[in-house]
Amino acid sequence: MRTTTGCKVFLCLLAILPACGPYKAEVNRDPLQETEKVLLLDVALTRHLNVVKHKSDRLPAGQLEVKLAIENEEKKDVWADVQVIFQDEDGFELEKSSWEPVQFHGRKVTTYKRNSLSAKAADYRVLIRNIK
Repeated sequence: MRTTTGCKVFLCLLAILPACGPYKAEVNRDPLQETEKVLLLDVALTRHLNVVKHKSDRLPAGQLEVKLAIENEEKKDVWADVQVIFQDEDGFELEKSSWEPVQFHGRKVTTYKRNSLSAKAADYRVLIRNIK
């Protein structure tokens, strides 16, 4: 009997809730891929790797060169895959590199560079994940 009463109460609540007005879900208007230039995709990496700095420059031929400095705070080396996505001036993907394994030496800062193929590249995102 107790279960039947509980079910009735639950069904009544379901019937009443739509009358309370529409539910508005919280929408993240600025996803990380839009606000952050360098993304560590795995939680384990966030414990070991620290982005010291990143920047981009134009090469004489017009390509965009991306430079990163990443510190490994662990004693042992950490391997991770790195991919650079180059975007056009409207923020759409123009080209992306293949996933590249990179060794981040223990207690050291590792520098990483990648150039766009096209001179149309205006911005970039760097993705770093656990090595696959």
